[in-house]
Formats: sequence, structure tokens, C-alpha cells
Amino acid sequence: MHLYWSACFAHCLDLILEEIGNKKSVRRVLDEAKKITSFIYNHTWMIDYMKRYTQGRELLLPGITRFVTNFIALESIVRSKQTLK
Repeated sequence: MHLYWSACFAHCLDLILEEIGNKKSVRRVLDEAKKITSFIYNHTWMIDYMKRYTQGRELLLPGITRFVTNFIALESIVRSKQTLK
């Protein structure tokens, strides 16, 4: 009997992004993105204001377990950067 081991690509990518997210400069950016997202979603009036200028698009909130969500959330802020100003 032969057993073959194959790493899950999603898990490997998640570990790579975790390492990148632990870099000081990247961590600062991710923390700022979380502050912006938290501020908006903690104020109902701000959510309405944001949706008006982003054609109803929403920012993604980072998840707790998957590090890739930090980068997806950051991308959603960057995509809406002009309308969030």
C-alpha cells in the first residue's frame, strides 16, 4: 500500500498570507484597514453614506480564522478608496 501526501493549496496559501500579514509594515496597513471598516460598520449613518457613494457595494470584514480574508478585506477598501475619502 502506498500513501501519497498532498498539501491543500488553500491551506498553504493561507499560511503564506499569515506570514506576510505578520510583517510589521503589512500588519500596520491591515490594522488601519480594520479600524476603517470597524468605524464604518459601527455607525449606521456611515454605512448609509458609504453605500450611497459606492453604488451599494460593501466593505468586507476580515474573518478570524482565515488570513486570506484580511487581504480580501483590504482589497475591498482599496477598490472603494476614492469614494471613502
